[in-house]
Amino acid sequence: MVKKILLLIVLCGYGINLMAQSVEDLEKKAQQLLKVRKEAEALNQYKEILKLKPTYQSALVAASMLSARDGDRKSEKDDRIQYYTAARDYAQTALQQNSSDAQANFALAFALSKLSAELGTKEKVAAYRDMKKYVDLALKFDTAYAEAYHLLGKWNYMLVNMNRVEKAAAKVLFGGVPNAGVEAAIVNYRKCLQLKPSYIINYYDLGIALRSIGQETEAMEILGKATGLRPIYQEDVQIRVNCRKVLDEMQ
Repeated sequence: MVKKILLLIVLCGYGINLMAQSVEDLEKKAQQLLKVRKEAEALNQYKEILKLKPTYQSALVAASMLSARDGDRKSEKDDRIQYYTAARDYAQTALQQNSSDAQANFALAFALSKLSAELGTKEKVAAYRDMKKYVDLALKFDTAYAEAYHLLGKWNYMLVNMNRVEKAAAKVLFGGVPNAGVEAAIVNYRKCLQLKPSYIINYYDLGIALRSIGQETEAMEILGKATGLRPIYQEDVQIRVNCRKVLDEMQ
């Protein structure tokens, strides 16, 4: 009996070590795929990790971010909603493990920003409210979180561009539209630019915001810089093309 117990302990220890090794190998493979911007393949690796270890924090956050970005590449609305919802769920699970994780809070805000575009008026306004809550928490726990400043800028710009129906819904449901403005968005985008000058989407959004208030010279300068940056994320290649299109329109 003692020998059987000892053998069981050894086998359990071997199984745990094998799982840890598998998780480590899968994570290394995912990171290698991200370096060459193969995000859908990297997402599959993180999903495999979560099958082995469902509460693995870094995998939950990565799966959330990659699901949200992969959703952007889907042409069908139902597919986008599926991916954005998965992104939200991964982030919520990560926050259940650690509510003060800046990256998990950002991931949830990011997922909500994507999901909001696919929702009805009431749900969209609620998503805007929750998005602000979680991006604020991300910045509370990491005051130098560049991407969170960019997302806060997006939130300001999104609220400025709410239509009358959405503004009316916000008034009925939540007492009105929070203070927001293009100038506030630009301040946030500039902060992101200062902290992470390689973040290409921030150049595009900053350029668009500057153009919207008539600052075309600076807008063209910002958009022009983006076209010369090295892509980091899969969508960066298309974002550079979009920057060039806007520049061509302005010239």
